[in-house]
Amino acid sequence: MPKEISENRRSDVITHLLLGKSYAEIFTITGVSSSSVRNIVKELEVSFGKNDINLLLTFTKLLKKEQLTPVQALRGIRIHSILQSLNCSEEYVAEFLDKIVSACKSQNLSPEDLTKYSTRTSCKVIIQLMNWSVLQKMLIIY
Repeated sequence: MPKEISENRRSDVITHLLLGKSYAEIFTITGVSSSSVRNIVKELEVSFGKNDINLLLTFTKLLKKEQLTPVQALRGIRIHSILQSLNCSEEYVAEFLDKIVSACKSQNLSPEDLTKYSTRTSCKVIIQLMNWSVLQKMLIIY
């Protein structure tokens, strides 16, 4: 008769499944055999539906392949929702960020500098400071 798996270990197994781990990886981490992991998956399929569990496990494996955690994926979904509500396309955001990064690099501003300035001044002043920096560089060159 197989040994009963505690709720804590069962929960650990499910957590690792949701992180996209293979049965072999779960065995290495938890000591729960592949056949026991398979039985836990079958129990989940009975409780929540085979298609839904298979879809969820496939999704978690794709996240793992992309080196994303479920939390990061959820943050991405949230950011996507916010951008949609603001009618900002991915192209617009990429272009906007590219301009900011390019401007910062050209002025030797780090992200820390930008956040430091932006908490103390308005964006208009930051642009003026950046333009002043360009003007100073132009004066030094000539």
